[in-house]
Amino acid sequence: MKNQTNTLATVIDRFLPVLNTKTKLPAHTLRSLDAIQKCRTPYMGGHIEACNSCGEIREAYNSCRNRHCPQCGSI
Repeated sequence: MKNQTNTLATVIDRFLPVLNTKTKLPAHTLRSLDAIQKCRTPYMGGHIEACNSCGEIREAYNSCRNRHCPQCGSI
């Protein structure tokens, strides 16, 4: 069995096109689903974080800040 991380964004990617053809989703729902799909991806932009102790540098992507997003809704 494949080791795959399922997130809400991957579920939306997979099933939203089918759902959208069978039913008309409200605009506010589509906006929330779009934000969740793009959360913490290059689409949202990013910034560089550097560790003061070891000097490690990494790129971090910005969050969508949508209250329905499981990654950042409670921030």
